[in-house]
Amino acid sequence: MLDLNLLTEVRSENVLPPRCFYVPRGGRTDLNGTWKIKAFPCVYEMPDGFLDGAEGFREIEVPSCVQYYGYDFFQYTNVRYPFPYDPPYTPRRNPAYLHRRTVRIDADGKRKYAVFEGVDSCFYLFVNERYAGFSQISHKVAEFDITDFARDGENTIDVLVVKWCAGSYMEDQDKWRFTGIFRDVYLLSREEGHIEDYKIETALDGTAVFKYLRGGKPAKITLNGETKTAEAGESAVFTIGNPRLWTAETPFLYDLKIECAGETVVERVGFRTVTIEGGVFKINGKHVKLKGVNRHDFHPKKGAAVGADDMRADLLLMKAHNINAVRTSHYPSAPAFYALCDELGLYVMSESDVETHGAVEKEADYGIANLNALWTTDGFAGALIERNLCNVETQKNRPCVVIWSLGNESGHAECFDRAAYAIKRADGTRPVHSEGMTHIAGTDAYYSDALDIVSRMYPAPEWLRTGYLDDPRETRPFVLCEYCHAMGNGPGDLERYWEVLNSSDRFMGGFVWEWKDHGVLYGGGGYKYGGDFGETQHDGNFCIDGLAGPNLEIKPGLLNLKKVYGGYAAPAAAPPAPPAFVSQKADKFIVTEDKKQFVIKADGAAFRIDKGSGAITEWKIGGKRFLKTPLTVEIFRAPTDNDRNIVREWELRGIPSAVQTAREISVDGAARSVTVRGKMLPPYRGSCLDFTLLYTFEKSALRVAFAYSVPVRILPPRAGLVFGVGRGFGQIAYIGRGPYENYPDTKRLCPQGKYTAGVEEFFTDYVKPQECGARADTVWAELSGGNHEKLSGGAGLLSIWADKPFSFGVLPHSAQTLYRTAHNWQLPVSDTLYIHLDAAMRGIGSNSCGPALPPELEIPKEGKIEFIIQREE
Repeated sequence: MLDLNLLTEVRSENVLPPRCFYVPRGGRTDLNGTWKIKAFPCVYEMPDGFLDGAEGFREIEVPSCVQYYGYDFFQYTNVRYPFPYDPPYTPRRNPAYLHRRTVRIDADGKRKYAVFEGVDSCFYLFVNERYAGFSQISHKVAEFDITDFARDGENTIDVLVVKWCAGSYMEDQDKWRFTGIFRDVYLLSREEGHIEDYKIETALDGTAVFKYLRGGKPAKITLNGETKTAEAGESAVFTIGNPRLWTAETPFLYDLKIECAGETVVERVGFRTVTIEGGVFKINGKHVKLKGVNRHDFHPKKGAAVGADDMRADLLLMKAHNINAVRTSHYPSAPAFYALCDELGLYVMSESDVETHGAVEKEADYGIANLNALWTTDGFAGALIERNLCNVETQKNRPCVVIWSLGNESGHAECFDRAAYAIKRADGTRPVHSEGMTHIAGTDAYYSDALDIVSRMYPAPEWLRTGYLDDPRETRPFVLCEYCHAMGNGPGDLERYWEVLNSSDRFMGGFVWEWKDHGVLYGGGGYKYGGDFGETQHDGNFCIDGLAGPNLEIKPGLLNLKKVYGGYAAPAAAPPAPPAFVSQKADKFIVTEDKKQFVIKADGAAFRIDKGSGAITEWKIGGKRFLKTPLTVEIFRAPTDNDRNIVREWELRGIPSAVQTAREISVDGAARSVTVRGKMLPPYRGSCLDFTLLYTFEKSALRVAFAYSVPVRILPPRAGLVFGVGRGFGQIAYIGRGPYENYPDTKRLCPQGKYTAGVEEFFTDYVKPQECGARADTVWAELSGGNHEKLSGGAGLLSIWADKPFSFGVLPHSAQTLYRTAHNWQLPVSDTLYIHLDAAMRGIGSNSCGPALPPELEIPKEGKIEFIIQREE
């Protein structure tokens, strides 16, 4: 009954040929909703009578992913296959899930079709306990003719979903590995002789060609009030005067009605052309820049089972942030997604369900050459072409689709060119893209006419000029299919890329990786990522890599992108001058000391300076303690996700564990000052940073002149001061860049001005805690007890000046706490605000996957600054 050999082959059985997507009016019976489910730990050990009986079933909603119902386990992997590499075989322990429901079918002489828009990874279909077919390719629309299996009245539909099959080797995308019927499922009831497939092509002069590709009876087609008839194999041509053109900005759609064999289909038609002229990518004859993002299907509580409302929410937020293009990474999206992009106006690079990234890990190293290994295995080259044609045939009538993509991170063997030519035969109206072309760069095949677009992911911005524009053989336009890895705090190199992308019309634009974080909500706590479910093979928080949060929380990186994609506004007016600080030397200056510390009394203030570190450990005003943690030198920041490739160097060098150590302390009574010369020393290595601190004590204020030099090659991420105060402060005013966090490579997106914010607004709640909240080019800041500049009886005022712009931050957690905490919901309750005053701060970049941070965005090897810290009750 169950042909298990199909699991080791890359083919389906009894699935109808792919066609353009449509649903006839009135002919759909929805099968979404409550199904029964029974789990089998291993498909190879299932009993022969597994369809018999009603015992052992639970209820499950469809569409869904079974992991959210307690079956199997959650697993996220990026590059590695989640099973051993031995194509076409998958693990013997291969779970299967029998989904069952009943549906009434009328014996009315119509043909009956079962349609599945997405099932991961494969499934066997049974109708009334009779085998009806087998399908793989998780993200395709699989349609079965079940007319001969159905009976009048109640019918039982059984779908046996198997976790892994041979096709899983071509579905190694960077995502959570979910299982189940995760997209819509329904029955179609259609008259004999109905239309099967058609293609619609438009031109700018108002010509629309309806090509009747497959079917039985003649079809009547109506567009803009004009009706024509066509037989299968014929075309109907329409002309509309001065058509309203479809673009992402003006997504106008015409209704086209198809009547055939007693049923009606309504298409939404967009008059839109895609051309490449003189190496320039054009929509409707005009060059456009694709300001795009990569997007997975994901919802924190549903996994891959996203609905139309979820998709619409994604797309509306994209549109609100100047995003005009989406790459369906790395598989076709659900049909509803393309319809929404037609309606709302987004350009789409529709990618086939192909990624073999895990092949690079089949040996003991990251073997890029192994990406092509799978295509020499029997059947896989043909399966590549099938997967691409499924993508094209299903989406071919959608005006939003402007590029076909062969897949992602799967090399570029000869079969990719064959797939490209197959696409061109099926649809010559859009260009063809292949991420893997980089693996044949420099060869004649690289410059062949199989591929219409030059593509790269994460090159250094400089390469776009030197490696692409300066290539004398290159005549095609260029797109960044992935760039600016938006993981955690970032990305930081958007502006650098767009300075180049805007320099030539041959640059098409690019797609940021990626749209939103994939944090799972399941089992209590907050958002979870790889490794949080007890699985041993995973890729940690590399799935928390989006511009938006898992539930579309707006992150600073998305706001930065909005500014870059929207273009640069005129420079803002000059910010106001900071309030003047009146310098007044302390009248009284008394210094006492013991073996441990200096005790300094300056008018009404009292200070303690630790002799071992040179740090100010206590500052009292009127007998009240001001500091909750000492004022110290700070050279470490909680690593951002984009620091992930350098943090190991920081750790080896000892930067996170470096201790402030004083080597010389001198007191100048006449100048009311104390000078400290010291080093930041890790437990077992030499100095990470040498410093001088000059404390000068004034009335109600402390001057701190800080000078530093880095004596070694490895630069710390910051150089400055930090101290902790109580949580009585609730409001911050500052003159600097704002209104949201910014760093050396994002600061120009934040105009300088005077800003006010609640203290809590300085903390960005990233799923994985990390450095956040800095404001660059600050010249003055003031913390107060509430919403007014001065409050009596509150926390008072804390004002800060400097002799040059500095990076300013106020966080409820120390860098070490952020560094040691895996999830935001695990952060401890804090009664301290940590105030960071940095002479230098490292940039952000996107080196979690993108190019290394350029030297000019590292901190300088030496620097100096003077801060004034004034405390008033």
